[in-house]
Amino acid sequence: MLDNNRFTRQERLPQVGLDGQKLIQDATVAIIGVGALGCSSAEWLCRAGVAKIILIDRDIVNLSNLQRQCLFNEDDAAARTPKAIAAAARLRTINSACVIETHCVDLGAHNIDDICREANVLVDGCDNFFTRYLLNDYSVKHRIDYVYAGAVGTYGMVALLQSSKACLRCVFPEPPAIDQTPTCASAGVLGPAIGVVASLASTLAIQSICKADLPQQFINIELWPFTAQSIHAQANDQCECCAKNNYEWLSGQRTTAMVTTNCDNTEVHFAGTGDIDLLVLGDKFKGTLDSLIYSTLCFQFQYDSCEIFIFRDRSIHIYGCDSIERAKSIISSTVGL
Repeated sequence: MLDNNRFTRQERLPQVGLDGQKLIQDATVAIIGVGALGCSSAEWLCRAGVAKIILIDRDIVNLSNLQRQCLFNEDDAAARTPKAIAAAARLRTINSACVIETHCVDLGAHNIDDICREANVLVDGCDNFFTRYLLNDYSVKHRIDYVYAGAVGTYGMVALLQSSKACLRCVFPEPPAIDQTPTCASAGVLGPAIGVVASLASTLAIQSICKADLPQQFINIELWPFTAQSIHAQANDQCECCAKNNYEWLSGQRTTAMVTTNCDNTEVHFAGTGDIDLLVLGDKFKGTLDSLIYSTLCFQFQYDSCEIFIFRDRSIHIYGCDSIERAKSIISSTVGL
């Protein structure tokens, strides 16, 4: 039986109190990306008493994740468990009262409203800027606070972007070029640095839920050697997103296919276009594709030194591929979707 005093230490904080704790226990948080940042943020918010956590991640657990992704273990990596599923299992053992909803899909313009419409706050655990700018569009359009977070090497950045103030595009009008963005694969990553950034991100999410009036700022942290600074986020009256209501990522004006370099590999991914029965697809190609594994959640195989993952919303991710043209050729010559 659970202790009625579970959250008393948190309730004693003057910034939270009984009223704030009630807001937390009524809140729904969407965590987009269940990697290092997403895992740590999810754990803190689950322990804080959030009513419902929506986990969204297209990826599976592998061994290189275990250095920094705190909700996974070697069994998850060996079984190639989808990250959202593995994280949900762990979180339910931490707080059984917290409802955990999982989506093993690529978040895109086609499904973000169906998945995130209940959320009181969006928490960033992403590994690419396409999704971050999509979240920013959705945040502004639907007036939902967005916690931006990113970390690589020994450095991190975090911000609470409240819908009534400056948005991401006010400060960074365009995403950086892929070749200008360091990744965990190119720069490495210090596990505890992820923990610091995720702690800040989950704190900002709790502050959003408790309706704290905060300055709009980006917090930059370098862990080795330690330095910290904040940058004021000034609203731009010419901002394409929050001033002109031009939601380029949410409307699908921006490309639905892109090359990214994430923490583990170079990949091409295509946004989902609708549901597909992966069991039927698997039965069709059984015995014809190398290393084929499939379930209701994911269809995966190997081809020409690449790993291909197809999800039930038809989103496709090809690891080890560095061009959209090659990716299209692989799909065309294998499953033909």
